[in-house]
Amino acid sequence: MLATLQSATEAPTVVPPVALSAVPARFWEGDRVQRFESVLKQSWRRTADGMWYLCDPTGEPDGLPLEDAVMRSRLMWDEANKNVLRFSPRYVAATDPLPGQPIADQFALNTLLLDAPAAVPFVASSGERRGFWSLHDLVAVQAGDEAAAYVPAVVPIEQAREALVVMLEEHRAELALHRPAGRLYARYQTFGAYSQGEKERIQVRTFVYVLTGRR
Repeated sequence: MLATLQSATEAPTVVPPVALSAVPARFWEGDRVQRFESVLKQSWRRTADGMWYLCDPTGEPDGLPLEDAVMRSRLMWDEANKNVLRFSPRYVAATDPLPGQPIADQFALNTLLLDAPAAVPFVASSGERRGFWSLHDLVAVQAGDEAAAYVPAVVPIEQAREALVVMLEEHRAELALHRPAGRLYARYQTFGAYSQGEKERIQVRTFVYVLTGRR
């Protein structure tokens, strides 16, 4: 008698998560790149001529300039290997207007045609760490690597939109899209203490989501 052949149960296909790149889709005047927690505080700064200059701790240019393509290659190589370079977008102070086109409501935000797959969330920090910090790195510095492990360095664009929709509901919320630089800005006011034990007061929170160019 012939044995009955039965097809083996197919194992479910496991799809690995897509690796999102934190390299910005575009650069802009005032952007910086430096080594994470660099002792020398040296950084590359992008100027109005579209070139990157290595600056000493006083901000003075030191050395030959780099083109955008070279800086992009360095960031991409570093991301795949050592992961010690850090990009930070041009700082926007709490008293400065948000760059770009204002976004009035959730409908306007949802209808924006953003061709980037993801974005890197940054938050403005004051004091010794004045400037825009990657949300992931700021958590790492303030709360340690274990806490930062739960904060992704780059998020899908859908997740960025969801966060911005929530910010739209905050007090005196402002949103703006700066298309030439590939950035979404958000700002709102909240009430609380800057550190434990301090008297509560009005705080201005500013965020920027820097769009990335590839998965």
